[in-house]
Amino acid sequence: MNPAHKKGEASGNKMETLNLKTTELGTEVTEESNIPQSSQLEVREGNRVWGLMNGKQCSFVLDSGTSKTFMFASLAKKLALDIGQKTDKEIYHLWIGNQKVEFITLKNVLITLEGGVNIRTPVRVLSEALERCYNLDDVVLDVHLLRRGAMIQAFWKSGSSLYIGEPTHLLQNSIIKDQDGVPSFWVQRANAGFTREMSVILDTGAENLYLSRHALNVLTDERNESKMPQRISIDMGDNHCLETEKVEFIEQEVVDLVMGVHLLHKYNAVVDYGNQTVTFIIRGKRFKIKFYFE
Repeated sequence: MNPAHKKGEASGNKMETLNLKTTELGTEVTEESNIPQSSQLEVREGNRVWGLMNGKQCSFVLDSGTSKTFMFASLAKKLALDIGQKTDKEIYHLWIGNQKVEFITLKNVLITLEGGVNIRTPVRVLSEALERCYNLDDVVLDVHLLRRGAMIQAFWKSGSSLYIGEPTHLLQNSIIKDQDGVPSFWVQRANAGFTREMSVILDTGAENLYLSRHALNVLTDERNESKMPQRISIDMGDNHCLETEKVEFIEQEVVDLVMGVHLLHKYNAVVDYGNQTVTFIIRGKRFKIKFYFE
């Protein structure tokens, strides 16, 4: 998901529980994920890690919901970056709706994360128009850096750790397949007779589970009602379900559902960006599903 999407809103007129299932049921696995023990970083609150840019310390958000690394002009000035004057514009699919965003591209920026992990990447410097939607002191790292470094993030109830499988690949600044996509898997209504599929974006830059206007329209078409669910249940296989206690509404016609870090923490998830899988522990069993870059 593109920038300015971290604030959802509650909606009235709610139904009880929306029961979903993954279209490709998860595979039950008996062994723990194989996690490399080198280049381990502890992740702070807000899915952040410390690092350096232009020799100055700043905070970096690990955001699987965005396909471009970015920061805001106010932070670029604090870091004394030479950003130039040449601007581009592009339509961003924001949670507040589609918007044309102005930005400047820094083509080859060196970032050093704590522990000495070096990254070379383009960075977009966004205009001040979207600053109200983010913490201005953050640089947001995109999902394709996580893929390029074959990173694995292991979550538990009160925190998470990031493991970097291929740290040398982070210096190559290379273009990879599906460069504009973000990790997604597909779900549909658990009830027989409802066949419409909806996508779920895995977004570690967001907190809760979010349902879009587009998804609500799909549900309206199938149920002849427009109520927001109070809870959502996603069957990963063999009636082992991810259960949410809170659902927020987003004004978006492009995406369907967005899964933030709350469920990842709750179900001790392991997100493997190199192998494009996420594993959840549900009632003592591990279920692994594949995600795709849509």
